[in-house]
Amino acid sequence: MTRRYIITLLFSLACLAAFAQPVIRIDSIKQAIQLDSDWMFHNGDNPAWASPTFNDKGWDTMDIGSTRSLEYTHFKGIGWFRLHLKVSPSMFNQKVLLLVEETGASDIYLNGKLIKTFGKVGNINTEVPYDPSNTINYLTFSADTMQVLAIRYSSFKIYKKGYMATKLSVELANLNESNTEPNKNLGTAFYSLFLSAIFLTVAIFHLLLFLYYRKVRTNLYYSLLAILLSIFWLYPFLNYISSNPLFYAIVNEAGLYIFALSFFMIILLLYEIFKKKYNWFFWTITGLTLLTLIMASLDLELYKFAVITLICASCISGIIIVIRAVRQKQPGAWIIASGFVIFLSLVVGTFTYMLLASIFFHQNSFSAGTRGLTVFVMLVWAL
Repeated sequence: MTRRYIITLLFSLACLAAFAQPVIRIDSIKQAIQLDSDWMFHNGDNPAWASPTFNDKGWDTMDIGSTRSLEYTHFKGIGWFRLHLKVSPSMFNQKVLLLVEETGASDIYLNGKLIKTFGKVGNINTEVPYDPSNTINYLTFSADTMQVLAIRYSSFKIYKKGYMATKLSVELANLNESNTEPNKNLGTAFYSLFLSAIFLTVAIFHLLLFLYYRKVRTNLYYSLLAILLSIFWLYPFLNYISSNPLFYAIVNEAGLYIFALSFFMIILLLYEIFKKKYNWFFWTITGLTLLTLIMASLDLELYKFAVITLICASCISGIIIVIRAVRQKQPGAWIIASGFVIFLSLVVGTFTYMLLASIFFHQNSFSAGTRGLTVFVMLVWAL
């Protein structure tokens, strides 16, 4: 009998554990805490779901840390996220930083009380998306051990139109934390504006040289390349000054075209520097560039394959051109060859990193580290 009771007890405990709500412990916030996992999620919209006493045991459990979580689950444009917190007494009535990044609109509740509204939650017609990632907001815990953070979230305009991956990210940080995402974004924004100004200055300088002496078309091509890079590196700054995810999507799409054209201009510039005739390899790269631009408008997945092919073809063509120039002992060939090798190495390293990040961490956009490395790649080439 005793053995039967023990088995029954263990089975009961196992059932309770299986159906228990996941709980996140908040003992202290010395460093930023990413609230990625153990969110309870349900499609639809019901004000009662904000209540801390609402029973959400039948809801789906979701990890919102991956952008693919919202893409491939049952998310239909509007839903609620609930996170159960077990707060240490040392954190009672403590104010912390609330850092949110999203591609839609949200109402955030703590223990049933509305504490923040970002944009306007609604349907495809009434929703007003807002990304608060560049703003600093606060959350104050109550004096309860068990607390519930609930988010009413809609992302119809991004989800229905397929502009970008639907995203929601929540982080808590200490009030003294200076290395927060808004501060990082501010630094990145002005860094990108500085680089954009450098490329624009170079572009104007070479354009003036071409207008003064039009027989040297190298100055024209270099000017066009620098203009493309100047526009490309305005992207972080433009994203910083706007909180509209739809604007991000438009700027990001423009970047797809500029990125492809930049590699074509590099090859065009090398052909002009070394006075090479346009051969089949050049026209192949031209065709790949046109194909990549078309794919950017039609299919993002095919665009990825097209742009990788374009980059590989451009790098191979560039290597062949500079090697032949060095062998023929053309003026400045060694300098250009050295710069191109450095450029090529950094490009390969950057895209290897991005590929691995995409595979293992499911990142669909540049991380801060990737942006910095890519900036350096472009800066080396421009100089």
